[in-house]
Formats: sequence, structure tokens, C-alpha cells
Amino acid sequence: MKFVHILFYTLLIAVASQAQKKDSTTLGSIHGNVKDSAYDFVLPAATIAVYRAADSSLLTFQLTDGLGDFHIEKVPLELPLKMVVTFMGYQPHIIKTKIQASEVKLDLKIINMERGAHTLKDVVITRPPVEMNGDTLEFNADAFRLDSNAVIEDLFKRLPGITVWGDGAVTVNGRTISKILIDGKEFFGGNINMALENIPKQAVDKIQVYQHTKDPTVPSTDSTTDINIKLKKDWKTGKFGKVSAGAGTDDRYEADLMLSGYTPKTQVAVVAATNNINKSSNNLNDLFNNGSYKSFSGIGAYRPDFSQSGIRKTVAGGLIFRNEFIEGGNDYSKKDALDGNFKVDQGSTSNLNTNTTTTLLTAGQSQTAYANNANRYDQTTMSGSVQYGQINDKRSLNIVADGSYNNRDHSNINSSNNFGTNHEALSNSTSTSTGTSDTRRLALNVSYGSRNGSVYTADSKRLMYTVNYRLTNTGDNSMSDGVTTFNSLIDHQRNQYFNRRYNNNSNATSQVADFNINNLSRFILPASVRKSLLLNMSFKNTAELNGNNNNANVLDFDTTGKRYQSNAYLSNSTNGTTIREVPQIEINRTFFKFFANRYNRSITFAINGSQEFFFMKNNSDKAFQNLSRQYSNFLPGASIRWNKYVDNRSYTSFNLDYKQAMAYPTINQLAPLIDSSNVMNITTGNLNLESVKSHEIKFNYNYNSQSRVNTFFYGINSSYTLTPNAVADSTIYDEDGKTRRYWINGNGRTIFYTNAYLKKGLKIQKHTISVEPNFRFSNEKFSTYVNSINSEFSSNSLGMSLAVNYEWLDKFRVSLKEDLSMSTSKQSYRNNTSDATNNSLALTGSWQVLKGLWVQSMLERNTRISTGIEGNRFTIWSANVTYRFLKGKNAEVRLAAFDILHQNQGLQTYTSGNIIQRSQNNVMQQFFLCTFAYYPRFFAQRSPKKAP
Repeated sequence: MKFVHILFYTLLIAVASQAQKKDSTTLGSIHGNVKDSAYDFVLPAATIAVYRAADSSLLTFQLTDGLGDFHIEKVPLELPLKMVVTFMGYQPHIIKTKIQASEVKLDLKIINMERGAHTLKDVVITRPPVEMNGDTLEFNADAFRLDSNAVIEDLFKRLPGITVWGDGAVTVNGRTISKILIDGKEFFGGNINMALENIPKQAVDKIQVYQHTKDPTVPSTDSTTDINIKLKKDWKTGKFGKVSAGAGTDDRYEADLMLSGYTPKTQVAVVAATNNINKSSNNLNDLFNNGSYKSFSGIGAYRPDFSQSGIRKTVAGGLIFRNEFIEGGNDYSKKDALDGNFKVDQGSTSNLNTNTTTTLLTAGQSQTAYANNANRYDQTTMSGSVQYGQINDKRSLNIVADGSYNNRDHSNINSSNNFGTNHEALSNSTSTSTGTSDTRRLALNVSYGSRNGSVYTADSKRLMYTVNYRLTNTGDNSMSDGVTTFNSLIDHQRNQYFNRRYNNNSNATSQVADFNINNLSRFILPASVRKSLLLNMSFKNTAELNGNNNNANVLDFDTTGKRYQSNAYLSNSTNGTTIREVPQIEINRTFFKFFANRYNRSITFAINGSQEFFFMKNNSDKAFQNLSRQYSNFLPGASIRWNKYVDNRSYTSFNLDYKQAMAYPTINQLAPLIDSSNVMNITTGNLNLESVKSHEIKFNYNYNSQSRVNTFFYGINSSYTLTPNAVADSTIYDEDGKTRRYWINGNGRTIFYTNAYLKKGLKIQKHTISVEPNFRFSNEKFSTYVNSINSEFSSNSLGMSLAVNYEWLDKFRVSLKEDLSMSTSKQSYRNNTSDATNNSLALTGSWQVLKGLWVQSMLERNTRISTGIEGNRFTIWSANVTYRFLKGKNAEVRLAAFDILHQNQGLQTYTSGNIIQRSQNNVMQQFFLCTFAYYPRFFAQRSPKKAP
């Protein structure tokens, strides 16, 4: 693989060097300052557009900074140019010039703008490529010439300041985009790719970039950056989708369907898919993105999973809809809309597994279990939600009803043989299980809040509050039969046999209510105190009520009477209640300093205190489970937040937070019913378990450059958690291989985690490169008992990852992602150290050989090495050739080959604490597939009326 690394980096260096060399020899720069001609004040955010004089094609553009200056780099030498300077309320200023090769730099000094909106009569002035409209940055889509089949994503990649990163994130001048809207509204549930990869570029009128501020006292730091794509008047209706089917070797197949349509008031999309090549969707977006016109379905997220255990046949589908009840609404200040989605997934999986597990004991002793497992399960999952939202200048209302249903049928056969240190036989066991279960969940969430215009103001005369209420009900019905046989080869008196039937029914209801007041200080502090101290106070109260009912009917098979009889111990009926109340008050003070169009600095100090009341009660047919507990804890917290924003240059933030949190023992930790048929692993309770308080400190430092071309990010995020009496387990390993555990409050647990990242983006003419290295480290220490001996466990984990993406317009793209993780764990009771190393490398690429003809490849290399386990190395290489044809390039044929090297064997290794495990599963292996697809695309476009 060293050759792959060397080749990849050599290619990037060569491309960058050639581009930079060309820049240094054939390109120059233009500088100047824009002012008002009458009063001599500077004009910030004026548009400077540079055109080729011969054909008026756009070369580059820029906005002036806060001092009215502009510095335009990379302008061709000796080329006749036409520069157009525009500013709202002023006449366009035209300059015809060129940069002499002998000068390289052209200094235009002062450009005086005259007031008046009329244009010069002797020139036709088109709308500038970019301009500031109030606080909104607007790009004129028609100023950028692209292929007739280009989509919005192609336009984004040509807009200076906008970077589309390898992970799909979008930034503008270094600020991460939180939302991308279409005409002010979310597009198909907020799926960014549905808009970027399907809507034609020619349908776009403007790309608008703006910030939404929560607190106007710190506008640059307490805000989010969004993009709104404004469509042209005649392109506000569209239909698009995908229909595909494929077949391959070993009876492999796949088929997909996606159809969607939108109007100014309605959006509807449906999707369906089926396959037997281990393609699974985590959510609806995976399915819809697979049907996008611009997606690369051979190497996207929805692709065969060669690491999945077993072979899965699946059928999935779903829909998304939205309906607006008012004309011209938006999601910020004028919303009245109904949204919904639904997803169904039915799958059948067959899995075969063999594994070897070694448990390290004291004084060089160990136990090893060799197990074989075969299981099959059929599962149907349905989920959906309906959301109604209403927003105006005075209030916001959001109502969400959601639910899910899961049905699962399973069958399982397991056999295990256990051996001692010298490979002497200890025991063997077999178990079989068959059963079915139904799980459902229904939830209702209501949120209501006051608003003061479109932003929150701490000093509002109105009470600024929010109320949230969530009601959740879950139910589970299951039935299963299990047969377990255990044979001890040390003492036959320990042999056990169980033939047991389980019928379980459970129901749980949860209610949570939150109430928040954001500007409490205005109503409890005198105006003089409030103005002198500039304190802001907020209040929050959380109330939670949970109830559950469980009914278990357990039967044992009577081998004499040949019938099932009730198990009096395991058959049980319980109901439990927990109540949690947490009132909290926070006081904060912000110090800020700013200079208009220059910089903004602020620092906020905050302290908070909450009193958490917790009560739990459990009623049961079993007397030892009739328990009640109540707790009361004061939980203080504090934070420091520092921000610095330099206009058009950088944004830096620093946060330091401290908080306390509580965790309480559950009935299954205090007094569980012990099912003895779980022969190899039995867990008992502990009535003396105490509640646990954790202390957490978080530190975050982030820097974002606001560069228009070469974006730069870096930062570090760290946390330290101390839990003095953390819950741990005490484990006893029997001489015949059985394990028994019970819960205890240990001597404490500490967890330290830190993550450092860097993101650098480069745009060099038609080339885009992004580099994203990442470093992470974690340390965990805790205390437990093994065979009644106190043991201190510690583990260190060090990880490094690198993602490099290179793209040359739409012609060529390549991505390298590598991750290296190394972990070390130590156990004091046997002075043992175990190490594990995992290294994964993924190299993906797409090359447009000819117009419409693509070659795509994906290479995944995995290395896993653990103490006491033979190293496991394998490479999965898949590739495909895709051809798009017809006028709109909306018909496709793809030939794909998967696991070309035939190295996927399903081997996995695992090391944790005193456990070392190696397993092998049946997995998807080499196959070939041919797929045909058609992308229907219809977008409303009115023909111009003919003159009479």
C-alpha cells in the first residue's frame, strides 16, 4: 500500500505545483479603493467584477472590505479587460484596462462612485455576479456559464468562498452552513443533496448567504449561517427521480425507484429499493440520495456492506411530503406548514459465526471458549412522523407526532466448548432458541414559544419563554422457546438442562415537560441594577414522570408429563414509577467590544445551579423487588465563552464548561430476577448500590479563517470526567468456564478525551483540494474485581486519521481516507498488557474518460493486529464503468465488479480488558453486477410569448 500513498501524494503535488507555476508566470493582480465621489467616504461591500473585454465572459470578482479596498489576484496578463464596479444606489463604474506583463500589479488607486441608480447609456450592464443586499450576500447564477445539464452542486463549486468538503459539509468564507433552503423553505425534509444534486443550475436566480442572529449584541458570534437558493419565477415547479434494476452473478440483484415533485406550496417524494447484496439504508436520506441525478451510486453511502455479518435480503421504501398553507412563506418568520415522512424496511438475514474467546485470569491462568453460532432472523421495521409548524413575529408553535413498529422472528443455534490453560477440557454447552417479538413506540411533542420579531433580545419588554412537552408510550410483546444443555467435564453434578418458554408483555409511558424563561432579569432586577451590571438571568425547569408495567409468564417443560408448567420464580408482574424534577437558574454577564466592519470581541461568564429531585418505586409479585428510593442533589455548573471575529478574516472561539450529573441504580441492577438458563453468564443484583455523581470539564478552541478562496480551520476539543463511585462489575470465573457477575460501586472511574482537527481547502483555477487531518486520544481508568481480587484497569487509545480530496471540475475526483487507531489496556491483578492496532485505508476515484463515460473505483484496505491473535489483513477492491446517454444524460448503464481480489473472509478481532476474541462470519464476497437506470427530469419552464 506504500505505492498507493506515494502515487496519490505525487499526483497532488504535481497538480498543485503546475497550477502555482502557471499562476506565478501568467497571472497578475489588481488593487484599488472605492469611495463616494461627493463625500469621500469608503464603500464597503462594493462589487468588483472583471470580464474578458472581447466576449464579456466573467473572469473573477470580489467585494471590497470594510475600508473599501479590494485586492484581486490571479488575473491574466496582457488581456484586455472590462471592470465593472457596482454598489446599490450608485451608477455602475466602467474601467477598460489590462495588466502589462512588465508590471504584474495594476494599482487603480481611488475609484469614485457617483450616486444614482441609472446605468450608462453607451454600455449594457448586466447584473453583477455578486453583491451585498443589506446583510445578505447574493450570487447571480446567470453570471456563471456551465454545461446545460449542470445542477446546483456544479454551481456551488465555482462560487468563490463556497467550499463543498469531502464529507458533504458546505462552508462559506469559513463559516459552516447549518441549512440550505429553497425559496426560504426546507427541501424534502432538509436533505441538502436532494436540492444540490437534482435541481438544474439554469433554474436558479440567486444564491443568498445570510446570518441569523440570536442575540444582536454579539451578531457575529451568536448566529448561524444559512444559504437560500432563490429559483426563477418560471422554474418553481419540478419533477425528477430514478428507476433502475440490475442483475449479476450468484443470483445477485438490486432495484431502485425514486419519484419526486415540488410546487411553491407542496413537496412529495416516494422511494423504494430491494436487493440481496447487503445494501442497507440507515435512514430515508440514504435512499433518496441514491436516486439523485448527480450522485455516484457506485461509491456513495448506499452500497454493498462487505463488513456486515451474514447475507441480507431487503425491501425498503418510504415517502416525504410537505404542504404550505400560506403563499410566500418561509421557515424563519412566516411559516404555516405540515411535514411528514414514513419508512418501511423488511429484511431477512442468515448468519454463520465461529469465534474463539480467551479470558485471562490470575497467575498466568486462562480459559478459552470455542463457539459456533448459526442464526436467521426476519425483521420488519416501520417508522414515521408528522410535524406541524407555525411561526410569526410573536410566537412559534411546533407539534410532532412520531412512531415506530418492529416485528422480528428469529432462530438461533449455538454450541460452545471450554478449555483451561493447558487446553484441558472444562465443559461444553449447546443452546437453541426460536421466537418472535413486536415492539412499538408512539410519541407526541409540542413546543411553544414567544418571539420578538425574527430574533431573540435579552432586554425585550415581553416575557421570552419556551414550553416543551413530550409524551412517549412504548410496548413490547415477545414469545420465545429456548433449550440449553450444559455439561461439566470436571463435576457431572453441575450438569444442567433447561427447556423454557417465555411470554413477556411490557408497556412504558414517559412524560417530560420543560419550561424556559430567557430574559428573567428584566422582571426581577431593578432597571438601574440591570443597566449597571448588565446581567442576564434565565430559568429552566424540567419535570419528568415515567411509568412501566411488565408481565412475564415463564414455563418449563416437564419431561415426565411432557407438557409445560409455570415457573413460579421467573413468572412475575411488576410496575415501576420514577419522578424527576430539576429547577435551574443561570446568571451570565457578557463583555464585548466592536468596531463596525472591523472586529467584534466578546467574553461571557456564566454560573448555574440546579437542584435535582429523583424518586423511584417498584412494585412486584416478588417481595424482594418491592423497593423505593429517593434522592436530592445540588448540581452547580459554570462556563466561560470567548469569541473574536475579524471582519472577512477570521473567527476564533474558546469555551470552558464545568457541570455535574447524576445516575441512579435501576431495578435490574438492584434486585433482578436471575434466569439460571443463561448458564454461561449470570448477573446478580446489589441492593446496596448507591447513586453516582460525575464531574465533567469540557474545553473547546476553534479557529475558522474567513478566506474567500483557501479556507482554513483548526481546533481542539477535550473533556475530562471523574466519577468517584462509578458502578462497575465484580466477576467470578468458575473452574468449568461459567461466569457470574454482580454490580458494585467501584473505587472510581476517570475518562479523558481530546480531539484535534485541521481542515484546509485550496482552490487553484479549476482544481480543488481539501486536506483534513485529525488526531484523537483517550484514557480511561476504573476499578473492579476479578475472582474476588481488586484490579485496576486502564486503557489508552490513540487515533489518527487523514482525509484528502482532489477534484478537477467534474472531470476527475479522487479521495483518500486513512484511519489508524492503537489501543493499550492494562490489568493490575495479573500485571498484563494487551495491545490492538487497526488501520483502514479507503481510496475512491471517479474519472470522466469521455463525456458521459465514467470509470469509478473504490479500494478498502484493512489491517487488524491484537495481542495473542494472528494479524488479519485484507483488501476489498470494487470498480464500475458507468455510461450516461440521451440528450439530458438521463439514461445510464453501469457494469460493476465487487471484491475483485476475493479477499473478504469476514475475520474480526477484539481485545478489551482481560478478553481476547477472534471471530469469522459469513460475509458478502466477490460478484459482478449490471444495472440499467433512467432519470426522468421535468422542470417547468414557460416559453417566451411571441410578439403579436
